[in-house]
This record gives sequence, C-alpha cells and structure tokens, in this order.
Amino acid sequence: MNLTNYVKAGFPLLSIQTEEVKRCVQSINADRPFKVYRWNAVNGINGEYKKIPDLIEYSTTLSQSVLILENFNWFFEDKGILQAISNNLELYKNNQVTLVIVGRDKINPFFEKVACSVDFKLPVALDFLPMVQNFAGQIKQELTEQEAKNISENCLGLSYDEAENAIALEIVKSGEITIEAVYQAKEGIINNSGLMRIQKPESLENIGGLEPLKNYFESRLQAYQPENEHMPKLKAILLVGVPGCGKSLFSKALASVFNRLLISANISNLKDSLVGNTEKNTKRFTETVDSIGDCIVHLDEIEKMFSSGQSDSGTSKGQLGHFLTWMNDRESQAIIVATSNNLSELPAEFLRSGRWDCIFFVDYPNIDERKIIIEIMNRKHHANLPVSLAGSLENWSGAEIEQLAKDSHFDDIDYLIKNQPILWKTNREKIEDIKSKAKSYRSANGKSVAGIVQTRKIGG
Repeated sequence: MNLTNYVKAGFPLLSIQTEEVKRCVQSINADRPFKVYRWNAVNGINGEYKKIPDLIEYSTTLSQSVLILENFNWFFEDKGILQAISNNLELYKNNQVTLVIVGRDKINPFFEKVACSVDFKLPVALDFLPMVQNFAGQIKQELTEQEAKNISENCLGLSYDEAENAIALEIVKSGEITIEAVYQAKEGIINNSGLMRIQKPESLENIGGLEPLKNYFESRLQAYQPENEHMPKLKAILLVGVPGCGKSLFSKALASVFNRLLISANISNLKDSLVGNTEKNTKRFTETVDSIGDCIVHLDEIEKMFSSGQSDSGTSKGQLGHFLTWMNDRESQAIIVATSNNLSELPAEFLRSGRWDCIFFVDYPNIDERKIIIEIMNRKHHANLPVSLAGSLENWSGAEIEQLAKDSHFDDIDYLIKNQPILWKTNREKIEDIKSKAKSYRSANGKSVAGIVQTRKIGG
C-alpha cells in the first residue's frame, strides 16, 4: 500500500481499520524521499520511543515521513494523548508527516473529522499464490501452475493468516494441499465467524411456480457468456411479499442456476449492542463478499437489518450508510438477493429507483402453482396428498403446504386443513397490508390457467 500521495497532499492523520493489522503494517510504503517508520507498544521504533510521550516528542522532529502506529487507538483513552496529537496536526501537515493509525477498531471519534479513512482489502488470489507454492515446496508436493492457482482462488474470502493456518493444518493432517481441503477449511472459518454462512444451494426443481421470476434470471444468464461482456450484469434483486411463499428458497436456488458459492448473512449477529461493532461487523461482511467475488449473497428478512423504526438510530444509520455506499460502489460480481416481508419497515433511501436491478412481489401461489407444490412436497416427504387438494388450499403458502404434507403421515387430511393455523387466517390484516404495498412491483407469480380462462369468459 503506497501512501506517497497522501503525504504529498499534506494529510496529517490516516486511519486504517482492518482485521489484518500485521499484514497491513508490513505492506505500507512510500516513494523517495519519504521515509517509513513503524511503531508498536512492545518494540517502539527499532527498540526506541516505547513510551508514548517520547514517541510524540520524536514525531515532531520528523519531516517527509510516514509514521505507522500499530493499534494506537488503545492509547486514546488518555485525553492528554488525544490533545497532544491534536496540537501537532498542523506541524505534521507543514512538515509532510503522516501518522497512520492501523488497528481493528475505528479511530477515536475525536479525530473523525480530521482523519482520512483508507481501506485495506482482504488478499486477492495472487497474494496467496507465493504462500501456496512455498508450502508445496516445503513438503515436496508437485503442483502444476493451474493447481496452485485454483488453490489460491479457493482461499478468497479469508485473511492471509486464516489461509496460512488452514493450509498448515491440512498438511499436518494429510501431508498434502488439496482444493477440497482448503474449501472445507474456508467454509469452517467463515461459518464460525458468526456473521455469515456458506450454505448448500437448492435445486430450482424444488420450487413450484414463480415462472416469471425464473424466466427473469434465466434470460440474464446470457450476460455471463464470454461473447457478451458488453451486457450489464446482475448486482442486486429484492424479493418482497408474503412469508413462506418461496422467497428465501428461491434465493438459495440461484446459486445452482449461476453455479456459484452461496453465502447467507446472519442478520442478527451483524448487529451488536457495543458502539461501533455493528458497522465493524457489516464492513467485515462486505469485505469478505468482495474478496470472494463470484457468489450469491442471501440477505433474509432484510428489514430486521435496516428497520427505520429501530431504537439504536445512530448505529442503524451508520450500518445503512455503509451498506448503501457499498451497494453503489462495489466492483465485485457478487449478486445480492435480499428478501423482505414488510417494506414499510425499510427506509425510503433503501428502495429508491436504481438501488435494485428489480423488485419482485412474491404472492400466495395460484392454483396451478399449488398443484406443482403438492407434487414437490409429495416427493420430498414421501407423502400422498391428492393434487386435487389445490383448489381447497387458496391463500396457503408453500411452507404451509409442506407442513400439511409432513403431518399427513399421522393425521386425517381434512382435519389438518380445517385446523392448521395458516397465516392468512391468523394475521389476515397484516398480509393484506403487505399485498397492497407491493402491488407496484413486478409479479413473481404466473397466471393460472383457470384465471386466464375466466378472464376470457368475462371479456366475452
């Protein structure tokens, strides 16, 4: 990371928030005549200036320099240190000295207006390649150039240390490096983060109906053919509508359609009661997605993440601001598929035109879709529901039909239909409100044959 332009431009204070503090510190450089100094609380600068007052005094003697302060945020609890750095900012600027504070946390709010934030991204595949080749050389494993490249690409989404530990562990266990083992280790690391999970995709064959939605994505697959680089690629889709009608299931099926890794965000864990942690978690999540690149990102019930009525408004605004900026500016080929049951809980700026490639409304399945769903659930659960039941299940969601198929092994079907607490019966007012608000969006449901025939009769 070359910081020459920041020093030339007179930036006295830079902030780099990253989980890879050591790699970041080692990567920072500047062109001549600028010098780079690295400090931490244990080593100081080459063994000197370990005490903060001595360090601050020394910093005032520098010129044309970059002074990297590792985890210096820890010391900003001392108001005297805050003031001392603040007093010197003009001197740093005049002397072309830039203090770079690198750590896992955001810079102290005292400096938010004067410090410039710089991103330090997770490693790309080329960063991992020398490590993979070095490990292979140590264990005398012959890897072709393509094999080493594939293993490196499977490390995407991990920090350098995480990838190094994963490969080292696999060598201890099996004595070699394989793509499969690296992927399994990566899956474990990402899942254990608590912020997201790598999930198994669903088959599109397990989704009954929603033909307009399926056609939308199938028609856009052509944009990913080598000869169609000029075509716009999908970036983000929002599926809204009735709970239990296949929004989340369809999101997972897209990973099969596009043959991509499926990452599902843990919405509840992204939010944190500690000040700053929600933004930090969200930033880590978006950085991981960008690093992986070609993946499907499933954000389920996104209103829980960005509800406009939450009490922690400062935290929510910070999280929303980061997420919206990321959606607009990101360059990765990841496709975001978000679902929502209630658009009224989402802030207006989240839904403005251009934010999403398309917003689909997923309604209760029509009679033809219900027939298909019954057949799917019979296969899935070895049930024997008559397809003719579809006419009796109006305003039943796919999830509710699935539960009916499960329970049919134990109870009378007529009894179950009369007594199952379907959402349309128990919360009709809320469902009608959801349906009324989503009328302006594209319909994900096809027209039933019965509906088409009826329309023709009315039309004469």
